[in-house]
Amino acid sequence: MKDSKLYNTLSSFSTKQLNRFDKFVRSPYFNSNESLIKLNEIIHGLLKGNKEITEKAAWESIFLKKDFDQAKFRKMLSDLVTLSESFLIQEELAGSHLLMQNLLLQSIKKNRVVTIQKKVVTNSIKEADRRKEQSSEYFLQRFRIEKNQYNLTTHFEKKSKKKTITAAEEVQSLSKKLDIFYLIEKMRHGSDLLTWSGMYKADLDLSQFEFTAKLIERSDYLNIPAINIYYNIYKAFKEENQTKYFFQIKELMLEYLDQFPFEEQQEIYDSMISYCIIKVNSGEKDFIPEALEMYTTGIDTGISLIDGELSPTAFRNIVVIALRYGYMDFAINFINEKADLINHKFRSNALNFNLARVYFYKKEHDRVLEYLNQVDFEDVWYNINSKAMLIATYYETEEFDALESLLTSYAAFIRREKSLDEARRQRYLNFVNLVKKLIKIFPVTNEKLDKIRDEVKATKAIINRTWLYERIELLRP
Repeated sequence: MKDSKLYNTLSSFSTKQLNRFDKFVRSPYFNSNESLIKLNEIIHGLLKGNKEITEKAAWESIFLKKDFDQAKFRKMLSDLVTLSESFLIQEELAGSHLLMQNLLLQSIKKNRVVTIQKKVVTNSIKEADRRKEQSSEYFLQRFRIEKNQYNLTTHFEKKSKKKTITAAEEVQSLSKKLDIFYLIEKMRHGSDLLTWSGMYKADLDLSQFEFTAKLIERSDYLNIPAINIYYNIYKAFKEENQTKYFFQIKELMLEYLDQFPFEEQQEIYDSMISYCIIKVNSGEKDFIPEALEMYTTGIDTGISLIDGELSPTAFRNIVVIALRYGYMDFAINFINEKADLINHKFRSNALNFNLARVYFYKKEHDRVLEYLNQVDFEDVWYNINSKAMLIATYYETEEFDALESLLTSYAAFIRREKSLDEARRQRYLNFVNLVKKLIKIFPVTNEKLDKIRDEVKATKAIINRTWLYERIELLRP
């Protein structure tokens, strides 16, 4: 049963969610089938670590003396999955207060519940005003609240009074909320497309987003912080040389970021970091401290954490940037201060690998070997990249016998490893081939080195390109 869709669905629930789901299944309003309650208890037992149980055994536990009916049992599994979907809807709804207000307003209109209309309208406006948010979803729900309020007013009052200037103002107000929602989403999508265009070198038609950007510039909508931030993000990626947009976003973030939902705060930080990396990669080293500041601020505020934890990948990327551009002290302090934020299952590998990388940059090769020996090679990523660092270490320490042996076994491992896609596989194999060419140069001449350097430059898929360039220059007679 652990292969069932039901088990896999419920295994993604937290302990608290599982407990709430149990109450949900036991609620007569949502479920009146006693057998589903018992089936849910069995699945909960499996999730708590109980031994696997067959469908037939589960059936007998539920129905005791009834003959096993596989079709009926599969229907029960499906029904409980459906209940889990309804539960997830209820969970989301419980956290979406403005959506709940909108659904209530719609129901009042539909069912003509006149007695509570005024109170609900007042409460919905108060709830919306209380939430000083800047998300597009907030403005969409504000639009719906005002639209529902307007519809209720016209539904109950249009026979008793004429539409006044107040009604016209209400229409203008709700229309403006819809405009704000549209402009925010348009700039967000435009920024996403610009990012993808840069990553995949795609030539995309951005005319619709340029039209929207110009519309914003000609209006007073930049007074809305969310529009202002997403407009500047779009412009930063559209006009990468104009750094004023980046610094304008930084100022806006200081004042308004906490008014965005957490997911959008993460999105904004990711955009700012991506912009910094683009600038750094284009040679603008002034953006290295900007990138490191964005990374560390995101971590310190919890915005760049996932469930309170720092991903090993983010940890690694920050260390790489710091080391690559000479921020050694930053890298060491970062490792010492932030390693505890990594999940304990991945912490040891992340710590040892990145410390090895620090000592590699410091040319303390004995310490490199010390920390690489503590890396668990069962993790394929660490296996592949630790050995790549080991290759560079053997080369720099002139351990050529060990190096040649490692190059041979490493290439064989890369070719066999099924988890690597072809593009990634080729990056490592190209590195191996070029290191082999370097150690076989004899006699060393500038002409031979120029030929290898040109090959490194022409090879699009390769790791450690900068290191190879450095080795070539050091070999020159």
